Amino acid sequence: FGASNFPLAFSVAGGDSAAALAAGCPIVVKGHPAHPGTGEWVAQAITAAAAETGMPDGVFSLLNGPDTKLGAALAADPRIRAVAFTGSRAGGLALMHVAATRPEPIPVFAEMSSVNPVILMPGCSARAPSAWRASFAASLTQSVGQMCTESRDHPGVAQSGS
Repeated sequence: FGASNFPLAFSVAGGDSAAALAAGCPIVVKGHPAHPGTGEWVAQAITAAAAETGMPDGVFSLLNGPDTKLGAALAADPRIRAVAFTGSRAGGLALMHVAATRPEPIPVFAEMSSVNPVILMPGCSARAPSAWRASFAASLTQSVGQMCTESRDHPGVAQSGS
């Protein structure tokens, strides 16, 4: 399942796809609906590379669809032997449910909702207000907010003795 962030680097041709191909497994990637054209462009490059390196025809497939029905259908298909997913907690849990309730359950490797908390230690705001504010702002805007280390919540302040 293609992630929405980093469509050229990690979505269609990400580590999950590369690892499966390196292990000799054929793969079906469900492209992310936010960038189907980019996904198709990357898929064409993967297909060409597979052909040039002597991989069998059909070792790589990209399917695009705007809704969750395609993802659920893929996770339920008996020809699919494992699922790798990067995305929301709700999406990952839905795929886990489908995979777990199959007649022969399959594993789901999911990276879901990697949003990190920000905790300020007592006195931090008084000692270096501009430094922590700049660091917090950078965590929100780094790579236009597409990093897995993004922090979306307001900083919490640890209480003395915590």
